[in-house]
Amino acid sequence: MVEGGGEGVIKVENIEVYNLARAIYSARNAMNSWDRSDSDLENDIIGENDLELMRKLVRAGSPHRKFLRQIFVTMDITTNHTHWAEIDTYKIGVTRNSCSKMHSIHKKEFTMDDFTHESTDQIPLIKEHMEETIDKLNALRNK
Repeated sequence: MVEGGGEGVIKVENIEVYNLARAIYSARNAMNSWDRSDSDLENDIIGENDLELMRKLVRAGSPHRKFLRQIFVTMDITTNHTHWAEIDTYKIGVTRNSCSKMHSIHKKEFTMDDFTHESTDQIPLIKEHMEETIDKLNALRNK
């Protein structure tokens, strides 16, 4: 879990990485060097030869590390709407399966962490107004 500057919390859970061994095995296509592969493709375990090749390709720069695009990473991310806007700005090759805001926004009580509230503790009037707004939203939600 990562907390930052009063902006709320980003929770990352259930991280899984797939296809490491197959990705580096496929990188051997360029040099027809499959016979040097020592990874276990079935169990996705990287061997020493393939690990060294991965390191060399990564150090060689962007044109040589294309195998990284074949590695799949999945995770569950829970955060507020502001963080999602930032995440959406910088995503590359991402498939997002999100909860429908329209169908789920009313299913839990609103809290400060649902909104960006950096520095509100330093300005009591703003914090008070935010808390009142959240109370009103929760009253409407309950109706």
